[in-house]
Amino acid sequence: MNDAWATPVEWSAQSGAVFDLTSNALRPEGWTSADAAGLPIFPGLVRYDEVASGHIDHALRFTLSRTQRAYLHPATHWASSYTDANYSPMGLRFRLRADFDVSSYTGQALAPILTGNAMRALNGKPRRKKIENRQSVKGSAWQW
Repeated sequence: MNDAWATPVEWSAQSGAVFDLTSNALRPEGWTSADAAGLPIFPGLVRYDEVASGHIDHALRFTLSRTQRAYLHPATHWASSYTDANYSPMGLRFRLRADFDVSSYTGQALAPILTGNAMRALNGKPRRKKIENRQSVKGSAWQW
């Protein structure tokens, strides 16, 4: 649920999404969720046990300020009015170029990104703390 509140009579919410956790089926085409791309959120987050083990073996979700009015599976929803192909669609996987020098980075946050496991999932400015000098990774370092 997003933006939920109680009234004297009932609970209300701006939006909500239900995922069948017994199935790997995608949400129906065009459906969103609390994630603008229509993706489940938890599978794209880094968990403490992964950091403690030193391995993150799944796609990481990330945010950019603008996207194209399109999506690629497993995303099922777009959230933009931009049709310019210079903007990435929701669900696009990114990775760092093979020649990107990672020697000055520590930890595991760049590891999934090196193997193409960073998935475009949301519009907006990232509000999380800086991870491993991510601000210093220029656009020319990425490929999709």
